[in-house]
Amino acid sequence: MSNSRATSIHARREALFSHGPSHLRAEGYGADDFQRVAVPARDCDVLHDLLLAASPSTVIEIGLAYGASALAIAEALVASGVDETRHLIVDAHHEGFSPRRLASLGASRADRRVRPRRRTLANRPASPLG
Repeated sequence: MSNSRATSIHARREALFSHGPSHLRAEGYGADDFQRVAVPARDCDVLHDLLLAASPSTVIEIGLAYGASALAIAEALVASGVDETRHLIVDAHHEGFSPRRLASLGASRADRRVRPRRRTLANRPASPLG
């Protein structure tokens, strides 16, 4: 891997799986939370390879948890050679793994997280079909 930014992100992804996360999402999830919810390392490798082969300019990721898939996506986007890439992360619940942390690892500054507003039936616009 010749791209130093991609190498840095890859090293962080390897450390995440070797040593586990530096924090749990929240109290009450249990010590095995990372193993239960994180995308497995092998699946992250496949995701990375698929994105690298496809060379997309934009990836939308739903959910973040511990950032394992976010790191695989960021690594592929950085390594792809595509000039302008975007990694949009949609997550209403997670506060710990921020796009700023991705950027500190060498990912694109275009990586960002969106916290969708919760909509209920009470505040949803009426459908024109009734």
